[in-house]
Amino acid sequence: MRILVTGAAGFIGFHLATRLLERGDTVVGVDDMNAYYDVTLKEARLARLRDGRAKGTFELVRADIADRAAVEKVFGSGRFDAVVNLAAQAGVRYSIENPHAYIDANVVGFLNILEGARHHGAGHLVFASTSSVYGLNTELPFREDQNTDRPISLYAATKKANELMAHSYSHLFGIPATGLRFFTVYGPWGRPDMALFKFTRGILAGEAIPVFNEGRMVRDFTYVDDIVEGIVRVIDRPAAFRVFNIGNHQRVELMAYIRAIEKALGKQARLELLPMQAGDVAATEADTSALEAATGFRPATPVEVGVKRFVDWYREYYPRVRRMEAGKLRRLWIAAGWGFVFLVIYLSLTPEPLPAPSVDNFKTGHILAYSWLMLWFAQAYLKLGIRLVVAFALCALGIGLEYAQLLTPHRTFAYSDMVDDAVGVAIGLVLAGTPLGNALARIDSSRRRPTA
Repeated sequence: MRILVTGAAGFIGFHLATRLLERGDTVVGVDDMNAYYDVTLKEARLARLRDGRAKGTFELVRADIADRAAVEKVFGSGRFDAVVNLAAQAGVRYSIENPHAYIDANVVGFLNILEGARHHGAGHLVFASTSSVYGLNTELPFREDQNTDRPISLYAATKKANELMAHSYSHLFGIPATGLRFFTVYGPWGRPDMALFKFTRGILAGEAIPVFNEGRMVRDFTYVDDIVEGIVRVIDRPAAFRVFNIGNHQRVELMAYIRAIEKALGKQARLELLPMQAGDVAATEADTSALEAATGFRPATPVEVGVKRFVDWYREYYPRVRRMEAGKLRRLWIAAGWGFVFLVIYLSLTPEPLPAPSVDNFKTGHILAYSWLMLWFAQAYLKLGIRLVVAFALCALGIGLEYAQLLTPHRTFAYSDMVDDAVGVAIGLVLAGTPLGNALARIDSSRRRPTA
């Protein structure tokens, strides 16, 4: 099959495209690679899709679905057997801060997808909706036939609009369309703005993690592989129009979710208990009987299993995490650096003239000390600009201490000393500001970050 996947560099889009390629489909991905979160994470996902190991073929079109002409060009490239629209501006809370982004991507963008499918005879249209459409409903589990006319966030309202728009196009133009209401998706390669990502990062860093409504929340956490399995089964079973829940059909308390993360990390969390945030709901749970009846599939990955898989991926993907956990070696590295610094300061303050052989060693010690200082700040992962400013300041301090001795007896000015210091500073800056310096600074990491 030739399948269009919008949002292909996103969390769910990446996993879906991977699955479709593995079964031999041709996937045309569309993504604008916006900076809502770390673009390097999106690039890493794309690198895996392009690695050529799968049976199918992958092509990326870098475009915004809100760009009408760009979407028309994509649909004009050839007929699609199925279209899966996952491109959207996600996030309940961000919709309060930047509402226009949600109208552009989720409403205007989706209209362009519908128009493309209509005018170019595309096959089954599958599109992402959300459990947030249930809004003020309190009767659990949520069923597809419940009223969804009371959303409490603009994000939910735009997704409800998608369902209504798709229904009208399906009715008017005979487009087979299926909407999928996702329930709190999590897993490897997830978005950094999601709770699991934030909690894992915060716990490893020893920071307090924000827990809203003081932890009195319930979610139906759904592992991403279950979401993808549901999407694939739906793609292969087109129908006039329908909406399905995709969730794990399990109520999981937020505090139980945090305990699962603690267990996977082997580290206890520090909690910052906060009030409920605007736009949030207290509880969700999916009734997935309709999905099971139509496809024979029911998501069932336990939270403990899914969280463990995410933590394993996180530790593999982020070398900085391995540095945090290599605490003893890191402390030894820093202590040795400070040892060099104090040694040089001590030698600089020594008034007695040093024997000739020691003078050479003294100059060599300066070079090593300055270089070590630079490497130390490279290892601390400061931004390059800040790193170099601090390094310059420390070098100036060292040079000042040395030349202050010109005012003391037994010391004379020598141009060789200036050359010595200049060389030391140059070597240190080169090591600190280049990949060589960064590589040397990470000697306490057993493995480097994978390229994909």
